[in-house]
Amino acid sequence: MSTTTTHPSNSMLPSNRSWLPSWPYLLLTGLALLSLIAMVSPTLTLAWQFDRSAIQHGQWWRLLTGHLTHWNLDHWIWDWSTFVALGLVSLKRSPQRTHMTIGIAAVSISVALWVWYPNLETYRGLSGVDTALFTLLATELLVQGLRDKRYLLTGMVLLCTVGLVAKMGYEMVTGNALFVDSAAAGFETITLAHVVGAAVGIAMVVKLRAGSKCHPLGLAFFAPLP
Repeated sequence: MSTTTTHPSNSMLPSNRSWLPSWPYLLLTGLALLSLIAMVSPTLTLAWQFDRSAIQHGQWWRLLTGHLTHWNLDHWIWDWSTFVALGLVSLKRSPQRTHMTIGIAAVSISVALWVWYPNLETYRGLSGVDTALFTLLATELLVQGLRDKRYLLTGMVLLCTVGLVAKMGYEMVTGNALFVDSAAAGFETITLAHVVGAAVGIAMVVKLRAGSKCHPLGLAFFAPLP
């Protein structure tokens, strides 16, 4: 009497790995986990935060890892809830542009703080990178709305942008964060980080088209990057 061994049909198994999260989302998750670990580990926070003296002694990684550190849990929650929300939408539209924006903003903000805030000894937070993601999306949607004559979309984007400018103005005047009790956490909001982040987000969407006609507002014509 012969016996046969049955094996699961290949059709019963996933034909590819589409059920796994794609690597851009894994990167986002990895950054969030690293930041959470730093949040619950004061030692790691001190080792990663932007620290001018430590950077001068060769600890260059702090120019990047400083954005993963925060002053308290409230600060962490606001920064990361914003980052994840904006990051997921941006990744859906363009993973490459999203990653470039995050990386360039992180470096640019740290360099700007180093150069223009020579008395700033320590810095923590992701809000500058959050601002870069916001302006990345806002500029993309604004260009799309104007191109397609979607005036409701254009109006909503402009309204949100006005809100961002108002927030930055409030924080610049008061020195306090709008959504976080910065006084209780023991830090002062650095508006320059948000300004630099905003500039990076806009720059990632638009480029100057050489030889094009002049924009009605007196600016050169800008077109979305491919």
